[in-house]
This record gives sequence, C-alpha cells and structure tokens, in this order.
Amino acid sequence: CANFQYLDSQLMAGNSWVRKERKFSEIAAEVRSAYADSMDTHQDLTGPRRREPQIIAHLQPTADRTQHRTLYGDHRDHPPGSVSRAGPDRGTHEWLVVADSATMAPMSATELFGIHGRKALVVGGGYGMGRETSLHLAIAGADVAVADLDVARAGAVRDEITAIGSQAFALSGDVTDRATAQGIVQAAHDALGGLDIVVNIVGAAAYASLMEIDDDLWDSQQTLNVRQQLNVARAAAELMMAERKPGAIAMVASVSGIYAAPLHGAYGAAKAALMSLVRTMSQEWGPYGIRVNAVAPDGIATPRVRAGFEARGADMSHLARDTSLKRHGEARDVAGALLFLVSDLAAFVTGQTIIVDGGVHASLPHKMEAFEEG
Repeated sequence: CANFQYLDSQLMAGNSWVRKERKFSEIAAEVRSAYADSMDTHQDLTGPRRREPQIIAHLQPTADRTQHRTLYGDHRDHPPGSVSRAGPDRGTHEWLVVADSATMAPMSATELFGIHGRKALVVGGGYGMGRETSLHLAIAGADVAVADLDVARAGAVRDEITAIGSQAFALSGDVTDRATAQGIVQAAHDALGGLDIVVNIVGAAAYASLMEIDDDLWDSQQTLNVRQQLNVARAAAELMMAERKPGAIAMVASVSGIYAAPLHGAYGAAKAALMSLVRTMSQEWGPYGIRVNAVAPDGIATPRVRAGFEARGADMSHLARDTSLKRHGEARDVAGALLFLVSDLAAFVTGQTIIVDGGVHASLPHKMEAFEEG
C-alpha cells in the first residue's frame, strides 16, 4: 500500500489538490505507474485479478465550516472519481477517491455499485419499501420494471424513475398465482431486454393467536409470504440459467422469523421458512452465478405501518426507544440494504439475511440494572 500512502501524502501536503499546485490527474498517473510496477513483482498465481474498487486517497476537510466551504466548495464539487461521506466534524465531508484496482482509474459512485445499465424487477414496487428500492436502483443506474397489484401505484413509480433518467415499466398482477408470477417475470424481461436483478418486497402479517388460526389463515400466510417468493425467484432463475447469465435476487423476510412471533405465528413461521429457502436457493443456484439474499427488517415506519398506528390512535415512540440508534427505521433504510445485496459490492455475498433493525437484535435481553441491584 506504499503507493496509496504516497498519493495521500502528496494530496495532503499543503492541500495540494485544493491549491492546484499539482493536478489530481498527475498524481493519479504516478500512482498507476507505481501500482503497475508492483504488480510485476506480486502476481496473483491463482489467475486474473477481479477488478475491485479501492479507496486510493482521503481528502480531509477542515473543522471550520467556513474554511471548509472555501477550500472544498459545495459538497457537489469534488475531485473526479470520488464519493463523499460524513467527515469527523458535523457539517463537513471528506472525499474518498475510489479507483479500479486493475487500472487505478477513478470510479464514480454509480460505477462502484456496478449495476449501471442492468435490468431490475421490483415486485411490490409501488409503495413503501418497494418504491424506495425501485428509486434506489434507478439512481444507481439500473433500468427498472415496477410490479404491483395496484397498477396506478406502479405507474406512478415508473414515472418517478423516468424522471431520474432510467428506463422504467409498470406491471401488475398477483404473484401468489404461479402462472401470473411467471408472466410478470417474463414481461419484465421482455420489456427491459433482459433481467439481472429481482427484488421481491411482497408480504404481510395476519394477527391471531395460535389457538385462533384456522387452516385457511395459515395457508394464506404461507402463500403470501413464502410460496409467492418461490414463484417469482424460480421464474427469474430459470430465465437467468437459460441465458447463462449471472444474477442477483433479494427478498424481504422479517425478524418475526428469527424471534418468537406472538399473535402472528403463521407469519413468523412463513418468514423463517423464507430465510431457509434463501439459503437453499443460494446453494442450488450459486453454480449458475445467481446470488440469493434477504433482509429482515424490524421497527420500520413504512406508510402502511404509520397508517395502522394512526388508525388505532397508538404511539409509535417504542419503535425508536427499543433501538440502539434511538430512531425508528424508514423505508429507505431497507432499500439501502437491498441495493447493497444486489450490487457488485456484495458480489461474494449469498445465502445471507441482513437484519435491519437499528441494533435491536444485538442488544442484551436483560436489563443490567437488575444485576447491579442484585
């Protein structure tokens, strides 16, 4: 990493990038040359190297906001090939200069995700987490087919995506029916000109105790939360295998499939089954280059959750109180995790379920005060 340290020192010496004493491109060219020299003596004997993104420099901000703006300009005015993240002081940013490790050419944030131009289907994409995920994918450069039971909602999200600049289509149908699910996947493939990514948001809980659940309610929960996921994923995987194309599939599970699920046991059982299904899919389809993952959200204030609390006149504050971050989750928090899972940033991640709950799952189940008093 000596070449990285060299670039960092050159950039930081007298704020050379800001003062323009040396052009960033000149320094990057020197690093590329140094990197090529090092590769001559450090060849990977296992075969060609994958083009991995690397952070090649940190352009640190100043603590003073006024000076920060003077030196670094507006947050949109940053060095080529860099992305912004929060700096050590509130209100500042530092620029992470990201490059392709094979060429050391600067990469944009869109290139870093690696899904620009890819074709994505979002099932349940017209509302809440589905809408946010559809927009996240489009901002990252994907073309998106938005499928929803409500065609008007799908159409509205399609229009939002088109305004962003990506290609988009609206589809409608009930994916709990296997033939309909296959039709939607095929329609998305045909409209987009291919299919690389599938994200399935669909699912809902029915509330009843185990003593109250009848056979019809149990079966409907399994159909809505597990079977339709199999319908969609299997149809997508069949197309990817037939075209000999790698792909990424992501689903929304729930922490109710990890914890106990009192008063919604059928839903909890279905989500537990879904996470098992994700692991099995990853093993059976992995040899074809198809990755399968899931997220398990908790405490997410989606429009539907908000409406439910408001209808009951109930308080949502416990959603924030129970998390270590002391806020409830938003639909965009789940969308961010899903975007990661279907992007090239997760190219070696499959069969996993990421918990998105603000730290609830990581907490100690007992109050420490009880131990101190004892």
